Amino acid sequence: MTKRTLLAALLLGCALPLSAQAADPAAIEKLRTTNECLDCDLSGADLAGWNLTGAILSGANLSGANLRGTILTDANLAGGETDPGANLSGADLTQAKLVNARPNHGDLTNANLTVADLTGAHLEDMQASGAAFLGANLTGASFYDTKLDGADFTGANLTNVSFYYASLKDTNLTGADITGAKLGNAHLCHTIMPDGQLSKGGC
Repeated sequence: MTKRTLLAALLLGCALPLSAQAADPAAIEKLRTTNECLDCDLSGADLAGWNLTGAILSGANLSGANLRGTILTDANLAGGETDPGANLSGADLTQAKLVNARPNHGDLTNANLTVADLTGAHLEDMQASGAAFLGANLTGASFYDTKLDGADFTGANLTNVSFYYASLKDTNLTGADITGAKLGNAHLCHTIMPDGQLSKGGC
């Protein structure tokens, strides 16, 4: 976006799209060269499709960042902020660490979070349909008002997870530990429960 276009947008009171947010060039270069960016500002960064296997991004600000299809296998995003949410649709987060991360209002549609550690994570008001959480540790996580239609939690640890107002239509909970899980007002429709039985009613 040129300076003239930016000025015109500001004068007209137009909101800039997330992709136009100015990411810190130094932070992006550090990530590119060292695969590490602790507590740095990557808000609005376009990292779609990058290979960030094993990247250290704990505490990083990824608000409005584009991480669509990004490979984040075994990456550390613990304590990271992505509010307003980052686009992590289709991202590979296998074995990633998102302990106490706050990717609220983001997009995890069809993301792979197999055996990821999301202990205490806030995944609220998100789009996460079709996401894979197989064998993941989600102890104490919150999915308040999150769309999880078709998500797969097979074998996941869902101890004390909050699913208040979440949509779990066609979601697979086979073999998951739901001890203490809060399902108040959750939308259960054709949900496969931990014992392999379909939920009754709710559709």
